[in-house]
Amino acid sequence: MKLNHNLTLHLSDTLVSDVFISNYINRLSGHAIRCYLILLQTFQHGNRKINVTEIAQRLDSNESEIQKALSELQQLQLIVIQSGHLDIADLKFLEIKRHYNDNAFNQDSEKEDEKTVSQRETIVKQINDTFFQGVMGLGFYTKIDEWFHKYQFEPEVVYAIFSEAAGNGKLANTGYVNGIADNWGRAGIKNYQQLNQYYKEFEKRKEIIFKIKQKLNIKSNFTSYQETLVNKWINEFQFDFPIIELALKETININSPNLKYIDKILEDWHQNNLQTVDEIKQYKREYQEQKKKKSHSSSKSSKTKKFKSDAQAKLDVPEEDLYNIDLIQYYAEQEDE
Repeated sequence: MKLNHNLTLHLSDTLVSDVFISNYINRLSGHAIRCYLILLQTFQHGNRKINVTEIAQRLDSNESEIQKALSELQQLQLIVIQSGHLDIADLKFLEIKRHYNDNAFNQDSEKEDEKTVSQRETIVKQINDTFFQGVMGLGFYTKIDEWFHKYQFEPEVVYAIFSEAAGNGKLANTGYVNGIADNWGRAGIKNYQQLNQYYKEFEKRKEIIFKIKQKLNIKSNFTSYQETLVNKWINEFQFDFPIIELALKETININSPNLKYIDKILEDWHQNNLQTVDEIKQYKREYQEQKKKKSHSSSKSSKTKKFKSDAQAKLDVPEEDLYNIDLIQYYAEQEDE
């Protein structure tokens, strides 16, 4: 391998922005400053290829220290590392942009923005120290910044994302961590109070699913379709488990009850604006009374008579349970349609 010694490189100058000296140099460690200068020198003189190992060699350091230094630089948005590419931020452009943005807000807004930035920087440092022992992957810095802007998370929520992943042993899985952020963001979570409410609803849903599986003797996990049905009962219909359990009891004469059948029962109760166990029991009693009156009416159809006569003869069904038999027939016909 031939090595060309470029004398002009050592006789040239590396320009360092006054913005860096004024606004950033006191916020960086010595390693981060030296690393930034090496990056500037490399980029300004046309060599766009450099890696952690080379930086460590040039600074007579180790790769772990260089990773920390790059993390510092990315945290302050002095560099951006994405998909294996490293870009140095244009500090003059950022300063001009900041100047015009500052003029667009009043003084109180400026103070609030500075406070927000400070809080975010603090929480990122805590995440780095707590979960990664000071060597958090560079990609996470970009993701955290994306979450702040995309979902408007408060700092405590971002910390909770990593806490959740760590608790499940998935901290090394970036896709899993990002999935938590996306799920919380889509759920409209922004602050810790909303996150706490989300957890309560999650635990409630988890408990209801467990009880449903237990009552129906289902051993396997629910499919996404089944979970969607349960979510509808809880979120859209606003039904608690005591009401859902009433619907489960309607399947007592069904050989292989399924959630689609139960969904039709709950859909019927929802459409009739039934929201309590007492209302549903009253609804059933009224239905039974109507069936009793019709059973003694001469205008009753022969088909209905035959069905009830056979049901009572073959199944020995008490009069008070005729509601359930008619309901089974009704919903069975609904499924066939």
